[in-house]
Amino acid sequence: MSDSQKPSISTTNALNELIVIRDILFGEQMRSYEERFAQHETRMEEMQAEFDKQLRRTQSEFERRLTELQETLTQRLDALAYEKAARHQLGDLLIQMGEAIKRDDD
Repeated sequence: MSDSQKPSISTTNALNELIVIRDILFGEQMRSYEERFAQHETRMEEMQAEFDKQLRRTQSEFERRLTELQETLTQRLDALAYEKAARHQLGDLLIQMGEAIKRDDD
């Protein structure tokens, strides 16, 4: 930075004095705001942690129910397949019995 770009000592002093005056006038209010913001930030972090915890619980419950539903569906499909096979076998057996009765009659 060249000499022409450097702030003068009087400008720096004036700026420092302005900062001091601002702190005197608004210092308590600023500290109050900072404290309130810190409290809000802490509360938001607590709420985020609770939300994450509840989300994990809900996700776990959803996965458990989905697995349970898949197992139930698989069992029912297996039962239907078995019933279909049993009906098919019964139909074949009835056809065989009908053919045997026809042969006996002939």
